[in-house]
Amino acid sequence: MPTTTSISLLESIPYLASLSPKIRDRLLASVTKRSFSKGELIILEGEPCPGVFVIESGMVKLYRTSMRGDEQIVRIVYPKDYFECTPIFDHRPNPMSAQAIEATKAYLLPAPDFWAALSTQPKALLEMLAIISLRLRSLLNTVDDFSFKRVPSRLANLLLQLSGWQNDAPKDIWNEMGIPNVASPSLTNLTQQDLACMLGCSRQTVNNALQELRRDNIIEMDGHRIVVLKPKELKQL
Repeated sequence: MPTTTSISLLESIPYLASLSPKIRDRLLASVTKRSFSKGELIILEGEPCPGVFVIESGMVKLYRTSMRGDEQIVRIVYPKDYFECTPIFDHRPNPMSAQAIEATKAYLLPAPDFWAALSTQPKALLEMLAIISLRLRSLLNTVDDFSFKRVPSRLANLLLQLSGWQNDAPKDIWNEMGIPNVASPSLTNLTQQDLACMLGCSRQTVNNALQELRRDNIIEMDGHRIVVLKPKELKQL
């Protein structure tokens, strides 16, 4: 059975919060906690979907692999986020693989129990539909980036996403105070090869683009850590 902390985490997810108390309690009773070591495979593309994973701690990459073994990272999943939803609805295999970038703890909502809960709750289904629509928009933006933007522009957009600078607000105040922003609290675990797999290019191309941004004093590099110094300049790119 989930703890009070885990129940609070799970109930913070919009579509779970929309379930009736009885249905939600029944679903939470089926939840199991999983631990994954750094580099451990969580799900594999093409295999049956075990259910929806909710991340408590750690970081997970969702990716697809070509016949040649090339990797394309689709999304990075952080604590309080979740995956894999699509197979729950189309009853097909996992469309991508998931691997722990660092030691990760997650809660698994089994696919049959998850579907049984949502199938009787219209409000929760609408919440899930909204989430899937946002993911679709994100993928369309990625297609747009790959089709019309050069690597430096794609990298600038990625750094803005990872640093949270696309969410306007307190960050502007932080910038006025002279407090730099790390591109991600856990970016030290994202290598340049990971960034290359997210951008669909080579590691050397990413390195060259990063060095150009550093020379222009738009970012600062400290080992694997990337600090965004001038978010407005990144947005212009």
